Amino acid sequence: MKKPGSKLSPIPGGRLSIPDISDILRFRKPARNSLNLKVDEGLFLRALRPSDDERLYVMIESNRWHLEPWLSWIEDIHNLPDTRNFLKTITYRSIYAGGWVFGIEYQGKLVGLMDFNEGNAEEKSIALGYWLDVDSEGQGLITKAVRRCVQYLFDEQDVSKIYIKCATDNLRSEAVPKRLDFNWEGIYYHAGEVKGKAVDLVIYTMEAPNWKG
Repeated sequence: MKKPGSKLSPIPGGRLSIPDISDILRFRKPARNSLNLKVDEGLFLRALRPSDDERLYVMIESNRWHLEPWLSWIEDIHNLPDTRNFLKTITYRSIYAGGWVFGIEYQGKLVGLMDFNEGNAEEKSIALGYWLDVDSEGQGLITKAVRRCVQYLFDEQDVSKIYIKCATDNLRSEAVPKRLDFNWEGIYYHAGEVKGKAVDLVIYTMEAPNWKG
């Protein structure tokens, strides 16, 4: 394990890989309404629906100040049509091909999103991202949701390794993999750019044999 502050080389195969036909056949496209995972009482991970457009747009707008420092894609959503276009990109094909997003629903209300990105079918690895409405923070919802999602990926999708990458100054986000006993792997310097500012990412990983649920 690298010492804090050491430079982490880019993750091998970290770029999005397009699966071949065997991957697509292996991971069948599920019906949207079948993607509904119970996390806790009143807390679910579920497929997003076209009818979520207004709620999602309002949630993004009310959290824009909170999300812009960390998420570059927020800059592409400025109105309801943008939100609808975003929803159209969600396909629920192979989890390694991108376009797979869970809505986080609590007490019947959409309160956040969780997505799979930088999938690599050959390595069977997934990078997991998430965000929560600021008014819903402090209740342990995101930690519970991530735990359930990790269990789903290992048990039902046969994923071997999960990455969680957080901006080095996003302490709330980084607290989640720490609580779930992910392994600290290092820092990936200048990993991206948000609003013209370079972003350093701290990398956490969990491999299926080490997961204790």
